[in-house]
Amino acid sequence: ELKRYVGEEGYKNFRKNHTEYYFELILRRNIALYEFSKSLEGDVFYDRGLHDSEAYYSYFGFEIPEWYLEQYGKRLYDHVFILTTLESFKERPSSGRLSTKRVSQDLFNELVEVYRRRGYNPIIVREFSPKKSENVSLRAEFVLNYLL
Repeated sequence: ELKRYVGEEGYKNFRKNHTEYYFELILRRNIALYEFSKSLEGDVFYDRGLHDSEAYYSYFGFEIPEWYLEQYGKRLYDHVFILTTLESFKERPSSGRLSTKRVSQDLFNELVEVYRRRGYNPIIVREFSPKKSENVSLRAEFVLNYLL
């Protein structure tokens, strides 16, 4: 959403110069989505769980907000799936992605650790194919088969 208002360069500069505040904005948005999803019927899949923010805060050396820990620092989900970094990971600074493949792999490890500390045994979803289109469908199939 921010990109629409400030453009690509403004977005990248904001993320780089206000990283902790950016993480807080993402956390608050994810909380709003989580709270909204409680009103929905059936299963809900999240691209980013609330505890993901804990991993980002921790990895980048920021203190996790106390208000978050009090309200959401508990077990919230039935299942947690964490996808490994793709071998074909492409750095895309033009899209606003600031992380490198190494940072992505480190964050993967941090995510696994944070979810374990929260009482989960995350299911790791590996790369199944070097072809992106195949890999997306195979990863989705893996998750759905696990849940059935």
